Amino acid sequence: MLREFYAQRVFLTYMLNDHELSRKQITEIKDKIFYKQLKTTTTIIFTLFLMAISFVSYYYSTTIFIEPAKYQKVIEILSKLSPFHPENELFAYTNIMAIFALLLLKTYEKWSK
Repeated sequence: MLREFYAQRVFLTYMLNDHELSRKQITEIKDKIFYKQLKTTTTIIFTLFLMAISFVSYYYSTTIFIEPAKYQKVIEILSKLSPFHPENELFAYTNIMAIFALLLLKTYEKWSK
């Protein structure tokens, strides 16, 4: 992220002073730099959101582990779908989905524009 901000600073300091660039070229260069910053910021926000969801699911997984009798129906539902241990089900599902979503986001970020 700092690299993009530095690139923007260098661009605004040196490139715009070059009178050989046309207005269209300047606009295209600006769009590339600012779009890259937007993608990086979006990735950071999305990662923080997924991290918060992961912490919440960890809290609920710990609660299920401490008081399994209280959450017996939840344990039964989560245990039907996979071979994970029931006390870690929710945390594992959330982390797998978060990692998958981040991989998709990074792939999109890499191949777009």
